[in-house]
Amino acid sequence: MTTQGKWFDHIIVIMCENESDTNVLNDSFMSNLRNQGVYLSNNHGVCHPSQPNYIATIAGSTLGFPHNDTKPGTTEPPQGWDFAGDNVPQQVAEDGQNPFEIRSIVDLLEDAGLTWRAYIEDLPGTSGRSGSKTDLGAKENNHYTNQPGNTDAWYYLSRHNPFISFPRITRFNRLDNVVDASQLANDVFTGNLPNFCWYTPNRYHDGHGLPPAQNTADNRNDPTNAARVGNISSWVEWFLKCYPIADDTVDSVFPARTLMVLTFDEDGPYTEENRIYTLLLGKDVLNGISSPQAGTYNHYNLLRTIEDNFSLGTLGRNDETSSPYSFFP
Repeated sequence: MTTQGKWFDHIIVIMCENESDTNVLNDSFMSNLRNQGVYLSNNHGVCHPSQPNYIATIAGSTLGFPHNDTKPGTTEPPQGWDFAGDNVPQQVAEDGQNPFEIRSIVDLLEDAGLTWRAYIEDLPGTSGRSGSKTDLGAKENNHYTNQPGNTDAWYYLSRHNPFISFPRITRFNRLDNVVDASQLANDVFTGNLPNFCWYTPNRYHDGHGLPPAQNTADNRNDPTNAARVGNISSWVEWFLKCYPIADDTVDSVFPARTLMVLTFDEDGPYTEENRIYTLLLGKDVLNGISSPQAGTYNHYNLLRTIEDNFSLGTLGRNDETSSPYSFFP
């Protein structure tokens, strides 16, 4: 079966955390990076807080994860929104369905004979770290994954790994495709990049938290989140040096027709608009498409674009009623 897509053959979705597009564009590197791709100037998260946005991006719905609409003054939902328990990632839910029947983009890809992999920085249970791939819970304020005293989770949060909330992935022998991010180098340089790639940076690289040396009152209370954005910017710069994707100055380490999507789950501080920085990279895929693109999009449009590109059909949720990116020919 061919792996050729309509617009691209491979896609890499990189999800960062909790920043408005305005705050990110205050950073000179992130602002200048827009010149290398197609910037979506009116892209949005679908809700608050973080976790349901991750679920929505791969499943077309928040699937039972408590969330608030984007309204002025919105805060996070009541206590207990993120995990069913201290150590167990919350499981997806849909009215009238057994959790084992709830499908995601993974099912669509596999049905079509296409490949996928989720690259998660500092994933427990890999590379000699303790923890189990079937129990990857981590509370934000505790230094453990599934064992008290385990410090692995200081960099990893399971809420940023949407794949482990689906029993069809965790129990159906698919966890081999949820790997530590270090595996990306091997897959790129051996020519084994999957058709669909997801990449979650760790909690400091993605802007979710501040490293101890930066965790000061001034930084925590800064409405521009300059320290967090600076960490994101430094990480993105590092990542693109390790894994350059074709632009006007460099050749790509990725296969031809690879699209990279650098985006965020939601804005922060919260606003009703919930507008986020989203940049598409990959010169051969984006050739002839002007930037910025001002169309109104969100995570469901990204999912629908991937579905239409690979002729996957839809999951019958918000992806079905959303359109793909209109600027693709």
